[in-house]
Formats: sequence, C-alpha cells, structure tokens
Amino acid sequence: LLVIIFVRLLVVVTCVQVRKSLAIIRTICFFITPFFFLPIFLTEV
Repeated sequence: LLVIIFVRLLVVVTCVQVRKSLAIIRTICFFITPFFFLPIFLTEV
C-alpha cells in the first residue's frame, strides 16, 4: 500500500516539475491527478 502511495506521490511531483514547462502536460495532469488521490481517500475510509 505504501508503494502505491509513493508511486502516486512521485507522479504528482513529476507533474509539478513538468508543469513549469509544458502547458499540455499540465492540463493532462490536472485531469489525471484527482484519479490518483480519489482511490487514496476511498481506501482510507
């Protein structure tokens, strides 16, 4: 479970880093990020 959370955090960090350069990837991350956090909230409940 910790590995999954770590991978999700890694993806988020990557999106933040790339966000400064590519607007297209920023838009993609904007739609993808909620899908990464939603399962975390569902598993915490």
